[in-house]
Amino acid sequence: MEQAASANLKTITTRLSYPILFNHEPVESCSWCINPLHGLLGLGTVHPLVRDTPSGYIEVSGGHAAEGYLPSRMCVTCTLDRFRIVGCEDHEIHKLEEGVGPSILDAEDAIELSMAGQADWEWCCICPCPAAYGCKRPMEGLDDEEAEIGCGLRLCESCAETMRSECKGDLDMLVAMKMSEAEGREEYEFMIRADADLLTRDGELLRQAAFL
Repeated sequence: MEQAASANLKTITTRLSYPILFNHEPVESCSWCINPLHGLLGLGTVHPLVRDTPSGYIEVSGGHAAEGYLPSRMCVTCTLDRFRIVGCEDHEIHKLEEGVGPSILDAEDAIELSMAGQADWEWCCICPCPAAYGCKRPMEGLDDEEAEIGCGLRLCESCAETMRSECKGDLDMLVAMKMSEAEGREEYEFMIRADADLLTRDGELLRQAAFL
């Protein structure tokens, strides 16, 4: 039993506090709703030892929970928004007509404007830059107005071009590529969102799906 338990331990790199609680109520305690920058920057990079359970990672030591932070909490609406993106099988990426931020802004400038209350744009789902493109694939099971919005995936100029030209529309490949590019870089937190890997097929959201 002791050997089996140790086999479930692993060290991960994250900027979120584990466990991540999806479909959390009340909405007033949603980490993403309380702080719009939570999903972009997180709490700082740490390398915690976690227990890998069927219902997701649970921190053992060395992470944000050990520093006194509560688990990352995501409300029902924020959870469903991400489920729609992950569940979209064939993203149809188009230029956005509304909610588009200045394409000349880099991530650091965009974050500074957001902290000053001057950000009125949608954010890229992969990196902390203003979105310029979005998936317009109609979603089944929604009313006509919601269906036209698409799955909700939003991408900046750079991520949209990379997804089109190098990833052939594969969102998992895009996240993996961006994470690899950012790894070990001083500007890591401005190159990849803290919650980007939640949108992958092996991310915490789908890992916990059967338990939600």
